[in-house]
Amino acid sequence: MKPFSKRLFLLLLVIVPTFTWAQLETGVSYIHESGNNGLNGVSPSLGWQLNRYVVAAIDGDFLWGSSKVGVFDTTASTGSIRIKTDSQNLLAGAMVRFVGWKATQKLEKRKILPFAEVLLGESRIHQEIRDFTGTLSARTTATNFTWDLGGGVDYTIDSHWLARANMDLLRSHFIAGGQSHFRFRLGVVRVF
Repeated sequence: MKPFSKRLFLLLLVIVPTFTWAQLETGVSYIHESGNNGLNGVSPSLGWQLNRYVVAAIDGDFLWGSSKVGVFDTTASTGSIRIKTDSQNLLAGAMVRFVGWKATQKLEKRKILPFAEVLLGESRIHQEIRDFTGTLSARTTATNFTWDLGGGVDYTIDSHWLARANMDLLRSHFIAGGQSHFRFRLGVVRVF
């Protein structure tokens, strides 16, 4: 067999079963990320079920929060200092289910489906530090590589809707150092 024929055969061996089985899933979740006094936001997701166990996943996170540095509240020269943080993550990877996935027509009500996920991508953070008297003001933005490792459970509501909860370890690499954050997401997923 020629090298091109071998590659075409292997490609078809993967793609044909995928299209006969594949299902699209979309979802949205509330997300809380630890660190920076905690950030809250929304996390839309998109998944393509490749087979009974593997879902190719894309997650986007949009987080924001603000905190006040309390030590400086009593200082007359600076006043209170506020730190505003906006963070976005775009991650893609695989979600692997521990139990076989059933086609949407056969999803049973109230079935728990555990999964693990590995996601790679990019994170962007924007921080702004200000005091109320106007003597201090600084802004910074950074973008860098991020990975995510975690898992969770899907709870089958009906043949097209799932409730999803998961906990992840998110590791970002800003300014030549690494930052670890725990992420908790709680949301709903629509399976087509």
